[in-house]
Amino acid sequence: MTNIAAGGRVPDVEFRLLSGKIVNPANFKGQKLVIFFCDGSDPLPCSRRLQSFADLATEFAHCGTWIIGLVSNPGRPGKLLGSGPPIVPLALDPDDVVGAAFGLRPRDEGGGKSRVGRELTAFLIDRDGTVDRIWRNTSGVDQAREVLEAARELT
Repeated sequence: MTNIAAGGRVPDVEFRLLSGKIVNPANFKGQKLVIFFCDGSDPLPCSRRLQSFADLATEFAHCGTWIIGLVSNPGRPGKLLGSGPPIVPLALDPDDVVGAAFGLRPRDEGGGKSRVGRELTAFLIDRDGTVDRIWRNTSGVDQAREVLEAARELT
């Protein structure tokens, strides 16, 4: 497993968005990018996390920042997505290939017991493809706002 840190390069990994488009974070060079992960095995917090980024999608666009959500252990995606297409580009990571490429660890339930799913993490990637900032194991809806503020400050 790769350990990604602020100042490191974004991993060279491809994944398919729900729209069918195949993307690689390295293809966003010259643009700012946020990639956030959530755990689909816990649908309610994952849905809230997706919604918190979707609610700010226009503001992210205004500051020139793309956002992509990655869902590990998606189970039944319909529970997460509701009735319409997602506002935020979204990809499912059922085998945790993308999560592993970003160095995400299985979530810890406490007492040393790991559970299915990956850390709730967000990465802000600068225009050169360097990871500018990482938010690890944060699940609150305020995280999307914090990421937006950091993206606004990033030139």
